[in-house]
Amino acid sequence: MKSAVVIEQGKRNYHMEDTCFLDLNFGKQGRWIVGGVYNGHRGEIAAQHLAKSFHGRFFYFLYRFPSIADAFTNSYESISEELNHQDSGSCAANFFIKNKKIHFANVGDVEIIIVQKDTVCQLTTNHRLSNTKERDRIKEMGGEIHDNDPYVYRGANGLMPTRTIGDPCFKEVGIIARPTTGSHKISKNDLFLITASDGLFDKLNKNEVAEIARKFKDPEKIAKALKEEVFNNHSAKDDLTIIVLSLN
Repeated sequence: MKSAVVIEQGKRNYHMEDTCFLDLNFGKQGRWIVGGVYNGHRGEIAAQHLAKSFHGRFFYFLYRFPSIADAFTNSYESISEELNHQDSGSCAANFFIKNKKIHFANVGDVEIIIVQKDTVCQLTTNHRLSNTKERDRIKEMGGEIHDNDPYVYRGANGLMPTRTIGDPCFKEVGIIARPTTGSHKISKNDLFLITASDGLFDKLNKNEVAEIARKFKDPEKIAKALKEEVFNNHSAKDDLTIIVLSLN
């Protein structure tokens, strides 16, 4: 299975906060694949910790919980607890491919889409205040929300995603590490899996990303074209991380 990865620092005045992980022979099981994109904020500590720890933790929990969704959830929540003494946090989206089925999880605004021959399917859920269910949940937990402001506030500090790993100071106002999970059976119509940080999806919607992807058969060319579109044609300044995986 062909793949490509882009990790590109944006034109900002602080360190790269995105990273990712991809293993095409997960657990040395032959056809198991695990990948994830981690979009950090307030430093790179949380994202880097995820990149180093998630795959091992997930493999451990796969054999100790009754479902893959439980393995994702316990991996996210246990790693989040390990960051209780850090100010850093991270959004995340992970996928696990086994027996031609994609299992996935996410917190925050990292997205996973499936580019199909004639359409596009978004697997993940965007955890931002624009999501009505997330907005209502944050209100119930006492998070401070201002009209037309995309941030959840705790005192003077604001956070855009409503679910993250880390960010201990925001947990009491409803910022949780529990992911949205699900699965997708790979079909003949599925061309590519694309996982990316908001550095991509804040500039291009899923249909625009899919339109670019369908022009190529090689994941390397897709990843390069998406990067050039974002930085050259949309003057992006945010960090950018993309994983492209061929499914056919």
